[in-house]
Amino acid sequence: MFTLYRRHRQSCEHKADRFYRRCRCSMWIEGTGPAGYIRRSLKVSSWEKAEALRRELEDPKDPQSPELRAITVAEAAQKFLGESIARNLAPASLKKYRAFCDLLRRFAERHCPLLTSFTPELVREFRDSWKVGPYTTAKRLELVRSFFRFCEENDWIGRSPARGLKAPVLRQNPTLPFTADEMERILECSGDLLTFVLLLRHTALRISDAARLRTSQFDGERIFLYMQKTGVPVSLPVPPQLSRLLKETTPRGGYFFLRGQSTALDNWTDLWRRQLAKVFDKAGIVNGHPHRFRDTFAVDLLENGVSLEEVSVLLGHASI
Repeated sequence: MFTLYRRHRQSCEHKADRFYRRCRCSMWIEGTGPAGYIRRSLKVSSWEKAEALRRELEDPKDPQSPELRAITVAEAAQKFLGESIARNLAPASLKKYRAFCDLLRRFAERHCPLLTSFTPELVREFRDSWKVGPYTTAKRLELVRSFFRFCEENDWIGRSPARGLKAPVLRQNPTLPFTADEMERILECSGDLLTFVLLLRHTALRISDAARLRTSQFDGERIFLYMQKTGVPVSLPVPPQLSRLLKETTPRGGYFFLRGQSTALDNWTDLWRRQLAKVFDKAGIVNGHPHRFRDTFAVDLLENGVSLEEVSVLLGHASI
């Protein structure tokens, strides 16, 4: 059985009555039929046309027609991922989209295979099933909202069940630049990692970009690449000492800092994080973190009169 009703415009004087017949507001339908539960716009304003469409839905000639068949969460997730690929997102971003869609599909298989059955309560239950910290939760919630907004735009659902979902409060402790003394101790303890450490210090590359630096991205004086995180192009001057060390480095497979056999980004960055952690520990650095090299780079430039806009460009920020 299906129920017809109107979703009135805010300006409609009959908005208190969902079943008012004589206005021109959009007709909607809700209920369960041969194709399963649906709740969506009929894209008509005539009550008579809506009645005809309801009869077709209650007794469809072809239950498998794309117009009548209720879409599943798995199908919607696949289309959402396809749209993300078509947008030419960065590989690191696409990896997050794929992981999110897999997570969503597995949850839907257990709780609500049909997209129209995904209620606000189930969205909260989906969120609560994640065993991650507040920052990752906030990022995933952005994907949840984006997914259901995509479904809304395709008229697969009515109102997004994620609209009222609030992000967790984030209390981030900003990282600080290394002091001159700390930087001196780090360099003294770097050993075979000296080239990599100087690369982080003098280019402010994120560890993901530094670990995957290719020989083709270095011309002897500058490094040119597209940031993994933002997709922003950067052209970075290389000081003489670092230039000499890079030229003396024997590349593997076209990469300066390839270690092991895996080409997965996470494996490379995790390896270099562990190596740097040993250097920080040996140098007696408290709260040592690779991102502090970016802070050190930025503060050094600002103290030497470089404008904030120029520093932002060198850091590869997506917006200034």
